[in-house]
Amino acid sequence: MRLIELAPDSGNTAQTVVHAALLTLYEGTEAKIADLGRASETNLTSKKPADISVSAPWSTRLQLYEVTTKTIDANRLRDSDESVLAYGNEANCVTWICRNPENLHGLALTDSTLLSSAGIRHEFIDLHTWLLITMELLGSQRRDRYFAILVRYIDDGQTDRVVKEAWAELHP
Repeated sequence: MRLIELAPDSGNTAQTVVHAALLTLYEGTEAKIADLGRASETNLTSKKPADISVSAPWSTRLQLYEVTTKTIDANRLRDSDESVLAYGNEANCVTWICRNPENLHGLALTDSTLLSSAGIRHEFIDLHTWLLITMELLGSQRRDRYFAILVRYIDDGQTDRVVKEAWAELHP
């Protein structure tokens, strides 16, 4: 969470942190985890249904994840609905991993975590809570592999210098 706060990199840090956690969580299974592009790409222009998708042989539905630290408003939901519908009928739910509730101002939620629009179910999960639970599920060995994935991202030449500096500050 501190890395995301110190160096958001237009949302790419949060997206990478969640993608790495999902890769590690599903490691050793037949699930396919796809990072569908950088956070700065809009779903409609890049023709992607979400930031990250999980497909697995044990499910007929594609699991879609939107990862954001920005406000989610009616326009973003509409764009998400259009992207999912344009992608096809493999998905009917988008899980938003976000700063809940601060990212959700102005949304007409049926309760604190659910909303349906255009036949698409939107679930909202707090990023911090999701990371804590996921890290616990990974256990110490898989957490080491998770951090190895993050280090590859940090070391990559395409990763913003600010992210590298924040990581160095957090892990001297």
